[in-house]
Amino acid sequence: MEKYKIVSITHSDGAPRNDGRYPQRIGRICGKPIAFIGQPLFIEYIYKADGSDYRGYTLRTSLVERVSETGSRITVETMNSIYEFEKVED
Repeated sequence: MEKYKIVSITHSDGAPRNDGRYPQRIGRICGKPIAFIGQPLFIEYIYKADGSDYRGYTLRTSLVERVSETGSRITVETMNSIYEFEKVED
């Protein structure tokens, strides 16, 4: 299974998401994000940022508006936020 780290979450204008639980999500490891325009993104967690097991937990985002993949990075823009993921090697 390909693993990705959440490297940043920002508002649509690029300002960091420091509200709610967003700061806790940075650094978490998840499965490869598979996003479809017009549908929510489901982020399937594997590990917390500290390395502890977090399998079985999922985040559901607002509807996806754009997706781009460049090298080892995936950017998913939703109605409310921009999620940046980076592939991690085992």
